[in-house]
Amino acid sequence: MNMTPVGATSRWVAACRAAETESPDALFHDPYARPLAGKIGFDILRAEADFTSASFPHARTDVRSPLLSIRTRFIDDALQRAVTQHNLQQVVLLAAGMDARPFRFDWPTGLRWFELDRPEIFDIKEPILAELHARPRCHRTIVPTDLAHDWITPLTAAGFDPARPAAFLIEGLFYYLEPSTVDALLQALSGISAPGSWCVADMVNDAMLTSPYTQPMIARRAAMGCPWLFGAADPAALFARFGWRAQPHSPDDPAVGRGRWPYPRAPEGMPGVPRCYLVTAER
Repeated sequence: MNMTPVGATSRWVAACRAAETESPDALFHDPYARPLAGKIGFDILRAEADFTSASFPHARTDVRSPLLSIRTRFIDDALQRAVTQHNLQQVVLLAAGMDARPFRFDWPTGLRWFELDRPEIFDIKEPILAELHARPRCHRTIVPTDLAHDWITPLTAAGFDPARPAAFLIEGLFYYLEPSTVDALLQALSGISAPGSWCVADMVNDAMLTSPYTQPMIARRAAMGCPWLFGAADPAALFARFGWRAQPHSPDDPAVGRGRWPYPRAPEGMPGVPRCYLVTAER
């Protein structure tokens, strides 16, 4: 089944999660990752590992992606903590890809989980989950839709209640969006986020897109048909424009990276340094 290049990256992410899961020092366990990745996911994984080894020889010694492993574990922990501590009964996952968190964790009774992504994703994902006899541990609803268009209407039609606070998960999405689309998405998100809502997202800064050090990777993404288009120099300020109080976290922080971040830690405020962020925010 054909997928867009951005859609195919969701299977690569699943392959990364499988590689981490099957490692002796795994940061997390996702038993659904390998079948959700499929051959295409592992083909991309091997190609990316070869590219990284050639371009950044000191970055890593195996096929695992340090950033994706750190990101997955960080979001696992942050999302579970937010749902429990804030007694949230709705989770909305934008650009769901091959995520399997509804199946991996025990969620509070009554939690409603909404997954949004293009129909092509669910055309592949749902048959795999059915074949695995996977059963979500919450009330899971898929919402096939394109986030570049009106996604609020299908989300609310599926049962999401904008009057109640929710947790929003935006993982692996912002990179691929034009700045105007990012603004439109955050504006729409704020319009359905009741006070007490919570959000977690990942993004890079603008230097990631322009630094000479990262140009081989940026050029590779473009050649793959999924160019990186957006970076935020100040993620907290970006979210604040739309009514959120945000806290950026860096994978080079030992408490976040858990010893997996392979690059030297750059001093805060140093200009021109490519940075990755894991952002938590409250409404």
